[in-house]
Amino acid sequence: MIEIGTIDRNIVARYIGMKGNAPEGELLTLMDRAEKDLKEDTAPAVTYKRFDLAKGEDGIALSGASLTLSGRDIEKLLSDCGEAVLMCATLGPKVDARIRKLSAADVAMALVYDATASVAIDNICDSLQAEIAEKLPGYEQTMRFSPGYGDLPLELQESFINVLDTKKRVGVSLTEGGMLTPVKTVTAVVGLRKKSELQEKDCESNLVEETKRGCGLAVTCRECARKDSCSMAVL
Repeated sequence: MIEIGTIDRNIVARYIGMKGNAPEGELLTLMDRAEKDLKEDTAPAVTYKRFDLAKGEDGIALSGASLTLSGRDIEKLLSDCGEAVLMCATLGPKVDARIRKLSAADVAMALVYDATASVAIDNICDSLQAEIAEKLPGYEQTMRFSPGYGDLPLELQESFINVLDTKKRVGVSLTEGGMLTPVKTVTAVVGLRKKSELQEKDCESNLVEETKRGCGLAVTCRECARKDSCSMAVL
């Protein structure tokens, strides 16, 4: 079962722009309230599909899907992957409604609630990747990579949600301006590569190394295409 899990208050603090200091006092009170309200509002929903990959002239094609992933960053990420998973995760529409309401009445609370929701959707994505890993023990995963990251075009978002049929499966669609709705939604591609015998034996040490990062992505910050602009980068 996919749940939002534990909300790391230090990561919430980073999302609202705090650096170096642990949250305390009134901020912790706001975080408590935000987490309580979020758990009442959230209706997590996820969906994913697995595809074979084929390199083409315009990028990396997903077998059986009308979607080609273009850009040097995604080509590098998937360079040694024969398959990939397209995934979508959302917190649901009630979270959006709460953000709109708070933005009009309590700006400070809106900021904390929004940041808490961002941590929650990252947690859900992590949980989904863990679920996929359990079902595919012979594979290791790349970091998840979303349209708009690096040079992967944001315009691919429409193709992503069409391939996954997200409107029917999890209630996710695009606005006329090309934004995902509900807002607290993530779409991403995750590369799959078969583990060698050596990798399987060394799996635990590899996992420890990969968790040296400042966010929920399964990659070290130094390898991440977003390291120069990310406020959570640990370099």
